[in-house]
Amino acid sequence: MSWDNVNNRPFMRVYYSYIIHLMQQNEIQEAIYHAERLLKVWHNDNLGTRFQLIYAYIRAKLPNKSLLLYKKYPKDENAEMLFGRALAAFQNKHKEQNDFLQAAIETYPLIAKELCKKKHRRPTGWYGGLFLPNTPEHAFVYWEEFGQFWLECEGALAWVENQLPAKLKPKSGKGKALE
Repeated sequence: MSWDNVNNRPFMRVYYSYIIHLMQQNEIQEAIYHAERLLKVWHNDNLGTRFQLIYAYIRAKLPNKSLLLYKKYPKDENAEMLFGRALAAFQNKHKEQNDFLQAAIETYPLIAKELCKKKHRRPTGWYGGLFLPNTPEHAFVYWEEFGQFWLECEGALAWVENQLPAKLKPKSGKGKALE
């Protein structure tokens, strides 16, 4: 199935929306089934099914599948894939988990900082919608969409905070949340 054939696009969009719906309804196994099925016939994945799938695997406690998915798209350096790979490696106690997290932090430091905040506030003057990569808006949207997976994985957020460079950590010595 090709994205290039415009007649396929409406179906692909609806099917992708169905996968998102299943994720929102916590029907994770069903979402995994349909996302894997879509990726089998649609390798280019122009809508980003893989971004939802990597977190579905994490929620289903299938970190090995998350890591395999990253191997399938090794040049994909967007936030979902880099942080998803790091979280899956942490879940799996993978020997390269710190390296994976460092790659994510170096590429998207504001997302790492957002993950460590105690309170997550919409950036001032931004009312939703479009955002540029690696901006406070991007970090906030990442938290809204994927923060729950980090919260569900015991110790993951403390691990991120321990890996943060000093310039991203709180300035006061009182251990306050990053804001």
